[in-house]
Amino acid sequence: MFINYIDYFCTQFFKQLYCIKIQHSNLEKLKKVTNRRLMSIRNKYRIEYKQLEKGKHTINYKINSNFFNLFEYSEIKNGQIDVDIELENNGNLFIADINLSGFIKTECDICLEEFDLEVKNKFNLFFKFTEEELDDDNDVIFISPNDDFIDFSKHLYDYIILSLPIKKVHPLNSKGERVCNSEVLEQLDTFAPTEKLINSPEWEKLKSLYNK
Repeated sequence: MFINYIDYFCTQFFKQLYCIKIQHSNLEKLKKVTNRRLMSIRNKYRIEYKQLEKGKHTINYKINSNFFNLFEYSEIKNGQIDVDIELENNGNLFIADINLSGFIKTECDICLEEFDLEVKNKFNLFFKFTEEELDDDNDVIFISPNDDFIDFSKHLYDYIILSLPIKKVHPLNSKGERVCNSEVLEQLDTFAPTEKLINSPEWEKLKSLYNK
């Protein structure tokens, strides 16, 4: 009986070990597929500048959730943004005039309801060639002549983030009213301090502590 118990234990142990191995293998396959997919998406934002003749070139992108998935810790998960780039090749310098127009999905800071937040921005980037290892300087991006492409993905993401207001709230309607979730606003009103409380000595003590 003791031997049968050992056999049973060993059988279950190796079954579990086999299952863990299969799960690990599946996770590795999924990771490889995901990485290939993300690389395919990122490649769309890489411009092989050496193939561009001197002069101006027009590049257009439509950014959606696939783009934001490129950034592991992105605070934005979804949206629809049109990107228009006019890229000028001046030989040793590339000038990019970039326009962003669209919206992202985000939560309202007041009522926590998801809404479409407008994104609109215009900026310029200057790509300079250098053999030295230099840090980028604001809108000036240094690239090596040995690089085969210019990657716009990170720059577009950074400027989308910079386009967002510090406080993200529902826009006003035609009457100048905030179109927040009314049920949530009613709940918030129940926690608002009453006039009686505001005029009480206890409230004055709290204010004095806050102002210290």
